[in-house]
Amino acid sequence: MGKGTSIKLIDKIREHRSADLVPIMMLCSKFDRDRIENIEKLSACLIKPVKISILYKSMIEILNKGRVFRKKSTLSGDTLKPIFDPTIGENYPLKILLADDNSTNQMLALRFLQRLGYNADVVANGIEVLEALELNSYDLIFMDLQMPEMDGFDSTYYIRKKWSKDGGPYIIAMTASAMFGDKEKCMDVGMNDYISKPINIEEFINALKKCYLYTSSQKKQNISETKINEHIADQARSKPLEIKVLKNLMVLTGDNLLFLKLIQSYLSSSPVLITDMKKAVRSMEFSVLERASHTLKSGSAEFGALKLSDLCKKIELISRSCQDEGISVLIEEVEKEYHIVSFALKELTVEIKRVKNEDM
Repeated sequence: MGKGTSIKLIDKIREHRSADLVPIMMLCSKFDRDRIENIEKLSACLIKPVKISILYKSMIEILNKGRVFRKKSTLSGDTLKPIFDPTIGENYPLKILLADDNSTNQMLALRFLQRLGYNADVVANGIEVLEALELNSYDLIFMDLQMPEMDGFDSTYYIRKKWSKDGGPYIIAMTASAMFGDKEKCMDVGMNDYISKPINIEEFINALKKCYLYTSSQKKQNISETKINEHIADQARSKPLEIKVLKNLMVLTGDNLLFLKLIQSYLSSSPVLITDMKKAVRSMEFSVLERASHTLKSGSAEFGALKLSDLCKKIELISRSCQDEGISVLIEEVEKEYHIVSFALKELTVEIKRVKNEDM
């Protein structure tokens, strides 16, 4: 729009809202800026073309100024809460590593953390981050992007090669020179979050809380999976279920609730199939016998009950020849093996439910 139209619009806005409530930033040529009257109505006036870093810094300064104004205008001195709450570290405990090559930034970030109830280890580049991780485990790494020897991007890349995004440390990128696309690049390389410098304390606190909630849920999930896997291993030693097959099914479902429903479905349908097999032998209905044995064979294999599945396979092959020789004996073996398998699956169901209740 033309300069005259822009000035009229700004004047109209200022009739209803002050600069503190509605900041206005104008982008214009140097020639136009020198001719603007009442430039004080603007929160900022930048000369085009504008560098992304300058635009970003100006926007942060304007928004931070507005945030402070609203607090002062809506809260009295008696009700204004302190910015730094020293109990945050106690309520949201985290083991923290700070990676920044600038000593001033190090001191400032450490002071912020101390006033929030945290202690942190400090390193100056990406190589030192990797060395620190070999000696200690950390819940959270504040990672500066621009560091000598190895920057934050490369350091995160090597961290994620060794530790997954879910199993490794939570990484928050920190940078003073935010460029377009930086946040997406951070996420792509495996970082979890992103905050800008100079540090906004509210954003800083929110990032700490978000990290705690995320890492706590991951630890709880890992403990649950460990307990369930231990129980599966115990069952596997008694050989009714093949551990690798059972674990693979759990991974594919990705949901313990769905996994439990599958077990229940198998336990409900299998006795019916065994009954159908017995009836089919007595009535010499080999097509029914083949279908029932095939269905039980497939379902048993899904849960790693390989011995039971092999017995059903033998019955299926014999039924195709329309001969009943030895089938009754095989069905008895199927019935016995199914009781062993069903007991193991019921025990696993109880263990999964118990672990789930402990985590609630």
